[in-house]
This record gives sequence, C-alpha cells and structure tokens, in this order.
Amino acid sequence: MRWIGRISLMIAALLIWLGGTGLFLSKARLCNDALQKLSKESVGICYDHRQASLAGCRLKRVTLLYDHTPVAAVRSFALLPWRIEAQGIRLEGMLGNLLPPHIESVRFDPLTGILEARGDFGDMRGHVFYWDRKISLSLKPSALMKRRYRQILGEFRYINGSYRYETRF
Repeated sequence: MRWIGRISLMIAALLIWLGGTGLFLSKARLCNDALQKLSKESVGICYDHRQASLAGCRLKRVTLLYDHTPVAAVRSFALLPWRIEAQGIRLEGMLGNLLPPHIESVRFDPLTGILEARGDFGDMRGHVFYWDRKISLSLKPSALMKRRYRQILGEFRYINGSYRYETRF
C-alpha cells in the first residue's frame, strides 16, 4: 500500500512541475520562437502591435508573407498554449483568387484537435487525429462557395448535406 502513496505523490509533483513550467515560462520567448520557426519555412510575419502576457501572445494587424509575397492580412491573431485564434482574415494575391477572400474567424484547439472556421466559404469544422495522422474537415458551403468555387468543392465528398475532406500527414 505504500507504493500507491508514493506513486500518487510522484504524479502530483509532476503535475505541479508541469503547471509551474507553463505558468512561469516566458510567453514572449515562446512567441519569438514561433515567429523564428515560421521564418525558417519562408513564412514572414509583419505586425503593428504585439502583446505578450502570462496567457500567451497576441498580434494585431498582421500581414503574412510567403517568400516575400503577401498572402493574407489578419486583424488579430492569438497564440495561447491551449488555443490558436485568428480573426478578420483577408486572403491576398493568388490565394485570394483561388479561395473566397474573407474569413471571419479561425480557431484551433491543439489539445483536442478541433478546428473551426467561418467565412465567405461557409462554416467549417474539422478534427485532427494525431494518433492516426489524419485531418478530417466538414464544410457547409455558402451560396458564394457553391456558385463561384465549384472546382474546390469537387475535392470534397458530398455526404448528407455537407462536404467532407480527409487527408493524412
């Protein structure tokens, strides 16, 4: 019976250590590391305002660049340990011609793997299955998406009133 107490004490100490690390880790450093990793992948980020707090990092008026070419303009972006959010996205350049250009909001919860997005394309809900290395998306398209972007909807499978897309990574 002594080993139960020792194991529970060890688990409690591990949880306290993980919680303390997450709480006291410099969020500004995490934000800088994330931006640096993106720059190694030829993705540039320009922003007007950055706020780092205990909860995470928030950027306002962001411009995403891929190989020095503007791809998207984002009104606000938040990188938190439990969530990634972007609001007010306007696609630019070639990407703006391929997809509906306005996206209201995108939200991704890395812990649960749930992705939600809403915009000119309609409502999208997705799930990332880490164990199976699979992404599953379900789209309820808007009238604009059905009318002007039929080629993209051709990549989705129509099942019970919504369009589904699955891929592996």
